[in-house]
Amino acid sequence: MPDGWRDMATNAQLLSRVRTNVNEPSTVTTPLRTDAEIYQWLQDAQMDYLHRVPQEHFPELIAESTFSGTRCAIPADYLFFYSLTVSKTLSGTYTGIEDAYLINPGENYLVNHYPTVLGAWGQIVGAYINAGPNVFSGTLTYVKHPTSLATTTSVTCSLSEEHESALVAYATAQALSKVNDADSDLWISNYSALVEAKGGQATRTEAKEVERA
Repeated sequence: MPDGWRDMATNAQLLSRVRTNVNEPSTVTTPLRTDAEIYQWLQDAQMDYLHRVPQEHFPELIAESTFSGTRCAIPADYLFFYSLTVSKTLSGTYTGIEDAYLINPGENYLVNHYPTVLGAWGQIVGAYINAGPNVFSGTLTYVKHPTSLATTTSVTCSLSEEHESALVAYATAQALSKVNDADSDLWISNYSALVEAKGGQATRTEAKEVERA
């Protein structure tokens, strides 16, 4: 972790905050919500939040994968595409480095018929990102999957401190909704406000970025 990086909470610490919000501490002998349920709600919150908030707010999740040749195997922890920088042969022995743009899967007409006029490009094909034209190496930068919070084993949240309130608000809303508590609406509104404060979408839409299915 870089010097000065924000502290990150454990899933147990986040669970404790949710239990405080719903007035159901861990000392309750017959809780209305189990720890496993709350951990799953925290994980649901994390994935929903990542799909709503712009990627630049998650530098802690940015990773790189270098490759040789014309394609890069998609890393096992890949979630969202961020960028693709390639080295390519321009003419003869003259080479250059370019930022590639991403072609949607299945859009092959230009690649097949006009490969030399596109500039540098990348395209997800199966378990790989193909790159062209005349690419011989490159670096894929991507947003990686965060550590799952849906486990009763203690784990550290991958998201930095500034995102914790949103995760707790979402999980609190789900915990209250389970018992039909009207305050659930207040907490989901709080969550939506925190998302919008980061420039995100309060209503979830399909991500434009290419992500692992």
